[in-house]
Amino acid sequence: MITTKKGKRDGRVSVNLDSYVGIQSPAKKISLLNTNQYLTYEHAVDGNAGIGVPPALTPANMALPIYAGSKQTFAQTNTDWQDAYFVRNALITQHNLSLSGGNGKSRFYTSAGYFKQDGIAQALTYERGNFRINSEHTISKHVSLGENLYTSFGNQHYEGTGGNRSPLTNVIRMQPYLPVHDPTKQGGFRGPQNSYDGADPTNPVEAALIGYNTLKTLKILGTAYLDINFTSWLKFRSTFGVDYSNSFGGQIDAGKGDRTHAGLISGSQSPWSRRVLYYRTSQLSGRSG
Repeated sequence: MITTKKGKRDGRVSVNLDSYVGIQSPAKKISLLNTNQYLTYEHAVDGNAGIGVPPALTPANMALPIYAGSKQTFAQTNTDWQDAYFVRNALITQHNLSLSGGNGKSRFYTSAGYFKQDGIAQALTYERGNFRINSEHTISKHVSLGENLYTSFGNQHYEGTGGNRSPLTNVIRMQPYLPVHDPTKQGGFRGPQNSYDGADPTNPVEAALIGYNTLKTLKILGTAYLDINFTSWLKFRSTFGVDYSNSFGGQIDAGKGDRTHAGLISGSQSPWSRRVLYYRTSQLSGRSG
C-alpha cells in the first residue's frame, strides 16, 4: 500500500533534516604486468610461435621518447592503467529536508531531496533530486480542497560500451609502456596501433573523458481535488491530475568523434474526473418470541 505523508493538525510546524556525506574507493586491484614483464612475455610468446615481436617492442623503438620533446622513453614508462582509470575517494552525498504543519482548517507537508554519487571510475556520475508538496484545506462545512505534487529529475553519466571494448577490458589489455597522455596527439591522449604495437585496446581514460554517454530524466506527477458535501450521504468530487515524464539520452564515441546518438522519450497524461458519491446505510431490526 502506498501512503502519502501529511502534516499534523496540532498547530505546530515540524522541520526535519537528514544528511550524509561519504567517500568510495576501489576495494582491490589485480596484479598486471609492468613494462619489463610485458616485454619478457611478448618475446616468449612470439618466439615460441616463430614470429617476430611487434615493431614497437624492438630495443630501438623502446629507446625512443614517448613523444617529441619528452626525456622519458617507452622503456622507462610503467603506466598502471588501474590507477589511471579508477578514482579514489569518490564522493557520495544525500540530503533530505521536510517541513510540515497544520491546524483545524489546513495542513501541509513539503519535502526536498538531493543525491549525488561520483563513480569509482573516470567520468561516471549519478545525480537526482526531488520535490514533494501536499496540502488539504477546509473552506467551509461543505467545501474542501487539496493537492499532491511530486517532481524529480535525474542526470546520469554512464559507460556505454561492452564486450571486448569495455573499460575494464581496456584497462587490462593496455600496454604498460604507453603513457596516458600525449600532448602531440589530437585530444591529448595516447593509444596503441594494432600494426605497430601488436594490439589495439582503447585508452580507457580517453574514452571516459572525451566520450559522452548521458541520460537525463524529468518526472512530474500531481493531482488536485475539490470536494463538495451536499449532505452527510451525498458528496461531489472533482479531480484533476497530471502525469508527465521525459527522458533524453546522448552518446559520443571518443574513437569516432563524428558518431553521435541521441534519443528523446516523453509522455504525459492529464486525467480529469468528476464523481458523485452516494452513501446510505440501512439498519434492519426484528423481534422474535
